[in-house]
Amino acid sequence: MKKEKSFTLVEILVSILIIGILSAFVVTRSSDSTTHAELARAKAFGLSILTNLPSNFVSEWKFDGPTSAGSNATTNDVKDTWGANDASISSTPIVRGGNDCISSNCIEFDGTDDYLTITDSDTLDLTGNYTFSFWAYNSNGSKTYPTFFNRAAQASGNGYFWCYTTGTNEVDVNFQWANGSTNTATFSNVFPVDAWTYFVFTFKNSTKVLKLYKNGAYTNDPKTLTSAYAVDDGALYIGTYGGSTVNYPFKGKLDEFRIFNDVLAIASINNNYFIGINKLLLNKEISINDYNQRIGELKLNLTENE
Repeated sequence: MKKEKSFTLVEILVSILIIGILSAFVVTRSSDSTTHAELARAKAFGLSILTNLPSNFVSEWKFDGPTSAGSNATTNDVKDTWGANDASISSTPIVRGGNDCISSNCIEFDGTDDYLTITDSDTLDLTGNYTFSFWAYNSNGSKTYPTFFNRAAQASGNGYFWCYTTGTNEVDVNFQWANGSTNTATFSNVFPVDAWTYFVFTFKNSTKVLKLYKNGAYTNDPKTLTSAYAVDDGALYIGTYGGSTVNYPFKGKLDEFRIFNDVLAIASINNNYFIGINKLLLNKEISINDYNQRIGELKLNLTENE
C-alpha cells in the first residue's frame, strides 16, 4: 500500500466541520424543509465517520494531477492516490476541471480510443465483499457498449467484471458463470444523458448479491450471482473493455473512481453523493430546485437498510 492511513480525532472533527460548512451553504440558499434534511444528513455523516473509517479502502483515482484543464492527461493525473495501482494512459484523454467536474479535475474520454490500464494486482481481486464507486457523465456516445470499467477478460477462466452502458439510460454488468456461460445483470433507467450520475456497486459474498446505488439511493433491483466466478486475475481497464485493441470505448467524463474490499455502508454512499451535489450546485451545474429534490431523496434514503 502506498500510504498507511488512519484518522485522528482532529481529522474526524475537521470532517464533521466540513459538513457543517456545506450545510450552512445550503441554509443560505434553500427552504426550511431542506435545511431540516441537511441537519439530518450532517448527523448521519458524523456517525458514519466514526463507524465506517476506510480500513477497507483499496484504491482511488481522483484524476486531480498537475495537468491544466483542457490539456492531454499524463501519468501524473491517473495515479492511485490511496494504493499502489497507478494507471497508464492510451491515446489522449483530456483533463477537465472546475465546473466540468465533481471534485477539482476529472478525465474526459473521446469514445474512440481513450482509456486507462491498471496492471494486474492481487489487491484488485474480487473474491469476497467489494464496492466500486464512481461519478460518470454521459455524453451519449454512439458506440456499442461504452465501458465504464472492466476487470480481466471475457475468456478468463477466473471470471471477469465488465460494467458498461448501452447509451440508452441503461447500465449493465456482464460476468461469467462457473459453467463457462456469460450472463448480464441489467439496471434500467439509471444513466441520463448530459448529466453527472453517482454509481455505487456493492457485492456481498455471503449472499452473492450485487446491488446498485444511483445518486445515493438503492435501486431496489438486486442481482443474485450465485454461480459467478470470482475475479482474481487480469488488468483493470477504465474507459474500455480492454484487450489488444480498443473495444467498446466510453464517451464522457469519469471522476472519483474508488474500490473497497468490503460493502460500503449506506451512510458513506450518501455522504459521497452529498458532497458531489453540493459541488454541482456551487458550479451551477444543477438548479436549486433540482438540488432540493435530490436532498429530499437523500432524506428518505437515510432510513434505508443495506
